[in-house]
Parts: sequence; structure tokens; C-alpha cells
Amino acid sequence: MRAQLLRLGATFAALGVLLVLPAAGAEAAFPGSNGLIAFERGSDIYTVTTGSSPTVSSSALITSASDPAWSPNGLKLAFTQSGSVKVLTVSGGATVTLDTGSAPAWSPDGTMIAYEKSSDIYVISSSGGTGRNLSNSGSAADDDPAWSPDEDTIAFTRTAANADIYTMAAPTDPATGGGGSQVQLTTATSNETQPSYDPDAARIAFTSDRNGVSQRQIYTIATSGGTETRLTNSSTDDSAPAYSPDGELVAFARAGAGIYTTGNGETPITSGGTDTNPDWQAASPTNSTLPVITGSFADNGVMFASTGTFASASSYAYRWLRCDSAGNNCDEIPGADTSSYRGSSQDVGKRLRVRVTATSTTGTTEATSEPTPIIAGPEPKNIVPPKVIVPGTTGIPVAGVAQSSSVGTWAGGGPLTYTYQWKKCQPKDGPCYRILETRAKYSTFVPTVELIGWSLRVEVTATNSAGSATEQSESTPLVIGNPPLNSVRPRVSIFATNPSVGQVLTVDSGSFSGFGLAYAYQWRRCDPFGTLPSCVAIAGATTNSYTLTEADLGLTLRVYVTATGIGGVTTVFSD
Repeated sequence: MRAQLLRLGATFAALGVLLVLPAAGAEAAFPGSNGLIAFERGSDIYTVTTGSSPTVSSSALITSASDPAWSPNGLKLAFTQSGSVKVLTVSGGATVTLDTGSAPAWSPDGTMIAYEKSSDIYVISSSGGTGRNLSNSGSAADDDPAWSPDEDTIAFTRTAANADIYTMAAPTDPATGGGGSQVQLTTATSNETQPSYDPDAARIAFTSDRNGVSQRQIYTIATSGGTETRLTNSSTDDSAPAYSPDGELVAFARAGAGIYTTGNGETPITSGGTDTNPDWQAASPTNSTLPVITGSFADNGVMFASTGTFASASSYAYRWLRCDSAGNNCDEIPGADTSSYRGSSQDVGKRLRVRVTATSTTGTTEATSEPTPIIAGPEPKNIVPPKVIVPGTTGIPVAGVAQSSSVGTWAGGGPLTYTYQWKKCQPKDGPCYRILETRAKYSTFVPTVELIGWSLRVEVTATNSAGSATEQSESTPLVIGNPPLNSVRPRVSIFATNPSVGQVLTVDSGSFSGFGLAYAYQWRRCDPFGTLPSCVAIAGATTNSYTLTEADLGLTLRVYVTATGIGGVTTVFSD
């Protein structure tokens, strides 16, 4: 808010060229409505309405006081009285003394006040406490603090050889931060004083005596510095600029004439010869942060609106808007007047906004959110669970044989994509565990022998632009192994044309496929033709070698080889 005049000990007049007020206020990000103007008249503080017929209060709001500064919510007034900074609650009349000093300026959230004390800028809680030096000016003198509406910086006047406008970092709370990043904005050899931010923190208005110490005028400069623009042109002295809450006007004091505003021409508001130091009340809550929409941006998805940040709001109302795909051409959604909203099929392909109306004792202010992303169709929903497809007719998965998965049946807007995760489960509805190998993330999966004795499940995740959902199959029967498969029969090695008693015969195991195979042997004595039904096991002949005996004379021999693996047992016989 506005700060007091830097005391330069001179009488002023003014001249210059009138330039049109920049339209920064017309594009202010968070404008408020214009309320009363508080101002000094003589040694007292008065107020004046700012409508088509301005009316000055019939009596002083505060006597023997100066430096009026409205709180952001318009309900309190800070001021200087008897060398101290004080705060008045306007409706109740209670006054709190904060500290010795002058030139109070409120933080945008109303929790702190910056002020001049001992030629430095201090900060203190607006409810009282201990002040803290922010600017630490050294041999210079600092005065006229003005807090930026975006809460980031404080502008102030620093007087050394001459007075200039500076900015510095604003504190985050009365005890923390602020005072750093001090930047000099004006560099003329004249005196530049009394900074005042516009509502969107883009420009600073200030008083300059560059046309002569008795001819001050109002200028503006971007908050980042650069070219200065002249606002007023009069034959008297103009000073103490204060932007209106809506950013359209600048109030200022014209020496000997009263309080004026400039915007579309210059308009007198009061006519008192001693009137000075105007400060404008926000007549409704002032918004500093737009509402934000979060949640699920989809058909049937639930979205939530924050209020944004409003100074002094006591209640909020909501109105959801349906806009085109670019976020423009918005219409109110019938019945959508709470802080949450569930998307419908009518919203698909469009964007939504929410308009929040904040209400206080002094009025209402609206703020509209940025648009949501384009509303998608509904999130995926499983109708029929996925299923493990086991090849063959038994329905039992076999190690080494590929299993496949269906995706099941899903509902959801737009194209769906699917991902897979195979799991192994303990018997009898025991717990399941994800199979971590990459090969378990596809629609087909080959169980290894390590999974024999486990059942299988597959987990399918369906995804669209609105979100994702996961469903899993029923468990399969336990994985089994295939019994060993013989491809080459065992063969008996004979090392003589006519075997005789005492000769040793050997047999190989033949060729079997399978995992972890072990072999067993049984020599058998058969009739002269080697017919299988005639073959009788030879007691004790259970190795891969056999010594012929007299009992074998005139008969034939076969060897039965049994291969045992994880998947089962297979027995074959030699020739």
C-alpha cells in the first residue's frame, strides 16, 4: 500500500508534458474493486467515496494521524500517530500499536507490515510483535515501503546524494527472509520517491522532481527497470501516487487542489488544499492465486477445485464451466456448483474451468481457473477377467510349453493398451509372487522346470488417456513336467562274434530328452526269438554291464533302461 512522503524539506510546483496512463491495469492479473480512498487532510485522516459523485466523510476517521494504508481486505487501516505505526479495525474501532516508525505498507496476505524506522525499512507481524530490520541501509536513509502484489519484492526510497527507487526481496514471514537482492530502478540525478505498485506487479508509479524541486510529477517504470513514463502534467505539484485496486486509475495529491485521479484524463476527487497521501481501499476480496483443478480428467472422473487465494474472503461459491477443446467459449454446466465435479460423456473432448466467487463483508470477487487437459473417455474397467490359455486338452500347464494370456474384456474410452505380468502361486490358494524376469511381461510365457509344483496367474493392466486399471486371472493347476522322451533306443555292445559264458556285455542309455535325468538298468533273459512277453528279469543284473552265465546259453538278452526326470519316468528296451 501507499507510503508516506519522503521529507525533502521543500515546497513544490510542477510542469511537463501529459502522457496517457499505460493500460497495465486493464490487464491486471488479479484486480479488485475500487472502494474508499483514505487521505490526509491537515493532521487528520479522512475518507472519500470514488463513485460518480465523490463524497468526503463528514468527520475525520482518525485524528492527529498520517500515512493511511488500507489492509488487503479493506477492513483495517494502518497509519502513523505520535511517532508510532498503528492499526485500526475500521468496523470496531479497536486500535493496536505495533512499533515506533512511520509509512506502513501491508503485505498482500495481510499478515505483515513493512514500515520506516530509524531510516531503514522494517517488517513486523500485523497483529504485533517485534520489528526486524530488512534494508540495513548504512549511511543512506530508506523510506516509503511498498509491497508488490505478487508478494516477491518491496519497493522503497533510498536517499544518499539524492533519492531513488529501489526494490528488495520481501520476507516470507516476520522473522524470516527478505532484505536481499536490492536493486536500484531509477538512476536520474533528481529525487524519485513514493513508489506504488500496480495490481499485477508490472509497473511502479513514483514521484519525481526532475522538472525542478517545486515541480514534481508522477512517473512510472517497469518493475524490472528501463524506460520511465510520465503520467501527470500540471502547473502545480503532483505527488503521492496510489494505484486503484482495479488497476485502471492512479490517485495522487495535487498541491493546493486536493486528491485527483488520472486514467482517462485527470479527475478531482477532493478539493482540500492540504489533502495528500491517498490510499485506495479494495472494496471486495483481492485474488492473488487463481483456482486450480485437480483430479481425474475423464468421463466419470472426479475433479476438485481449490479456492485460489483471496485476501479477506469469508465464503466461496463455485461454478463449473464447459469449454471448447482450446479452453475458450465456456458455458456454465447446470447444477455444477460445488467444489467437486464428476465428468460426464458431454465433457469428453472438451476442457473445463471453474469460476470461484469469493465474498467478504465489503463485496465479491470472481477468479477463473486455467482450463483442464482435454477430458478423456472413462478410465478402463474390467468386465471379464483375463485367462491363462493352456495348450492341449488337460488344462494342466507343462514346463517348457508356452502358455498364453487373453486380455479379458474391458470397457473404457478411446484406444486401450495392455501390459502383462505373470505370477507364480503356491498351492492351495497360497500367496502369489511376480516373476521378475523380462520374459514374464509378455502375453505368452514359457514356464521352466523351476516352476513345477507352482500354479500360474497373469495380471493384465489396461491403459487409456484417462488412466489405467489392473485385473488378474484365476490360478492354473500346478505346473507339471513332461516325462523323458526317448529318441534313440539303448544299444548293447558285443565285443565277440559268438558271445560266450564269462563275456561282459555293456549297454548305453540311448537318447532321452528331459531335465535332471537319472538312469536305471534291468537285464532280462528272453526266448530265442526275443519276444517281449518272454523276457524275465535277471536277479541282480541292474547296472549297465552284465557277465554272461551258463543260464543264458541258447537264449537272447534285452536291457530295459528307465529314465527318471522332474517330469516323470520313461522305460524303453534295447534291441
